[in-house]
Amino acid sequence: MRSLSGKLMAGLAAGLALVHHERRMRTQVAVSAALMLAITALLVWGLVSRPIRRLTTGVRVLASRNLGYRFGLRRRDEIGELAAAFDNMAQELETASHTLEERIRLKTRELEAAQESLIHSERLASLGEMAAAVAHELNNPLAGIHTYARLLEKKLDPTGPAHQWVRTIGHESRRCGEIVNNLLVFARRHPTAMARAEASSIVERTLAVVRHRLELSSAELSVELPELPAIYCDASQIQQVLLAILVNALDALAGGGTRPARVRITAALADRGRVDLAISNNGPPIPKDVLPHVFDPFYSTKHAASGVGLGLAVAYGIVKRHGGEIRAESAEQTTFHVLLPVDGPEAPPAVTENSDVA
Repeated sequence: MRSLSGKLMAGLAAGLALVHHERRMRTQVAVSAALMLAITALLVWGLVSRPIRRLTTGVRVLASRNLGYRFGLRRRDEIGELAAAFDNMAQELETASHTLEERIRLKTRELEAAQESLIHSERLASLGEMAAAVAHELNNPLAGIHTYARLLEKKLDPTGPAHQWVRTIGHESRRCGEIVNNLLVFARRHPTAMARAEASSIVERTLAVVRHRLELSSAELSVELPELPAIYCDASQIQQVLLAILVNALDALAGGGTRPARVRITAALADRGRVDLAISNNGPPIPKDVLPHVFDPFYSTKHAASGVGLGLAVAYGIVKRHGGEIRAESAEQTTFHVLLPVDGPEAPPAVTENSDVA
């Protein structure tokens, strides 16, 4: 009985130990499973969920047009590749946006310049019609005044005061006649004689007219005229343009400054098949508020006896009729650029020395 009871007790103890061991094993398995789930959840959150949320937030930022945002994910997996693709896309969009904005600003400036040019041309056209009417009405009376003044001058005693008065009348009537002629040129009443002409010959003829005044002003003249294609133009009218610019340059040099006076004339081939005739002087710069109006008719900063402000306006009209462009720059020195097309709309082909003669 005792041995049987001992065996029963031993079996019971062994069963209890086995149950305890089984419970401990289940607890360990449960703890291990919970720990594995926690580690897996952390890995999924850190490696997948968090980067995806970051991608989602970044996409929303990009969608709000903040193209400067970058994800900055340095990973070598699919999420890293996706973030890098978004970064590249944002960079390209930002570059394209800046380029587009710059082009818009450029086109806006071009449109503003074109609008100003159109307004200026319309104003010139209106003034041209008025100037033509006024010039036509004034031309004949002025011619009569000048003619009779010359007749009286011959009949009067040269030593008397009346002789000087009549000479003044003749001089002023001739000056009025010159203004009327400028009005007629401004109003496009003179026909143009278009032909091919060398830029160098036009400049040389212009300098021949003002050579004496250049010597009186003691201005240092520099001329750079390389060999260029002949221009299809009215040479006498282009000479008038250069003469008006040169006269204004000499007037500016006479207006002040202690440094030696310099005038520089250059010619160069410009864009769109044009020749750039540039006249520079180192006189006082044109004020910024005056520069936009230098080609306006009857606009002048000189005193009344020096002119009525038609010279540059006439030059502007001549250059525009030639299909060219005239503009002024003023900083350390003042430069007028006269850009003329080599070939006009009806220009004959240029003849070279090597051309075949039929």
